[in-house]
Amino acid sequence: MPAISAEMNAPIISLALGASISPSNIKEGSDVYLECNIRANPWVSDVTWQFEDHYVVSNKSAGIIISNQTLVLQSVRREHRGRYRCLAGNSEGQSVSDYLHLLVQYAPVCKLSDPKVYGVARTEVVNVTCEVEADPPDVNFRWALNNTLEVVNLQKWWSEGSRSVLSYTPRTLAGYGLLLCWGNNVIGGQREPCVAKIIPADSAVQDESIRCETPLKKELEDSQEDRKGPDIIPFANETEVYFTGSASEQMRQIRSIHKLAGSPTELCQRTTDTRL
Repeated sequence: MPAISAEMNAPIISLALGASISPSNIKEGSDVYLECNIRANPWVSDVTWQFEDHYVVSNKSAGIIISNQTLVLQSVRREHRGRYRCLAGNSEGQSVSDYLHLLVQYAPVCKLSDPKVYGVARTEVVNVTCEVEADPPDVNFRWALNNTLEVVNLQKWWSEGSRSVLSYTPRTLAGYGLLLCWGNNVIGGQREPCVAKIIPADSAVQDESIRCETPLKKELEDSQEDRKGPDIIPFANETEVYFTGSASEQMRQIRSIHKLAGSPTELCQRTTDTRL
């Protein structure tokens, strides 16, 4: 009886999560397995992987392991969220799977990493917005003031989803310091708080009708040793300083902070709303 020849074909491939993994219940820190299922004749000569259309290579120290037709992500992080696909080829051609979109749930983290610094006069109200990234995005918040003497819990705030707004008024010198904001969702609590620094404004200047918020990029040069005035804690490059109050108040604040390089380029007619 003559031999029956099998049909030759390019790979037919599909991508799926490991059988024991629920796609809607992957939490940061868990291990994830992606399986590249292949049918081909002749058998494939290579299998490769892509994440957001960039090739993936094994890196055991980073927890990325490729073994035959399996991609392993150990202790998965939120940075691993996105689209994956596998590719395979034989003498009959190259094939690529459909995308698999990997979702990773994680506890809240600050949306912006750099703290904001702004000056506020006593009895002035400032609205500070704290925004976090989280999955699920339904977040509970808490606020506190750290004035170096104590940490005081704050109450006058509201929140919606992954955003919270604090209405704050420094009434005494003890009301100045660091405003701290933490988020919490079903995955866990935020490890590092979002931070804003409150510095005193010159309240002796008569108020004017223009209320505004002017960001100023600070650049402190070590070579300028002849500056006068009280010591100011240096801030990292790209830190934004927000000044509130009237135009005259803002200029007084700018002059009082170590004669910072630069000046505000515009005054805007809106109430103060500073994002952490």
